[in-house]
Amino acid sequence: MAKSAKLTVFKLADAGDVMRTITCHLNGVTFNRSRAFEAFDTFCATEKSVGPVDGSLEVTGRWAGDVAPDDVEEVLDDLMDDDEAHAWEYYPQGETTGKRKYTGNALLVDFTVSATVPGVVEVSGTLEVDGNVTRTFVGS
Repeated sequence: MAKSAKLTVFKLADAGDVMRTITCHLNGVTFNRSRAFEAFDTFCATEKSVGPVDGSLEVTGRWAGDVAPDDVEEVLDDLMDDDEAHAWEYYPQGETTGKRKYTGNALLVDFTVSATVPGVVEVSGTLEVDGNVTRTFVGS
């Protein structure tokens, strides 16, 4: 069976601020953006309160236990011990010119490594966005 090409690319700066591509052993990247919203009635009208935009990134991956983790576990584990936010780049459709690119800084707040099936290692992490997210196109 031929190996199909995957387009998504995720890069994360390690604790030394070196940008590392950790895509090869990831099988999921979810970029969440949200904001608090509240609507309430007064005697004269309905008022609305909108909070600032918040964001997070969820990354998941897996690999065979006898294969080196291609920096995923190393980068995430080192960042868990670091109190600083680090740069990230997310290319949901790959790095082809004209495709969407998201960049920003984030702090790793959750990191899990588990072995659920003999020989398979699974990893997951949650990064909280710190500051603004830039949304551009590759090549622009």
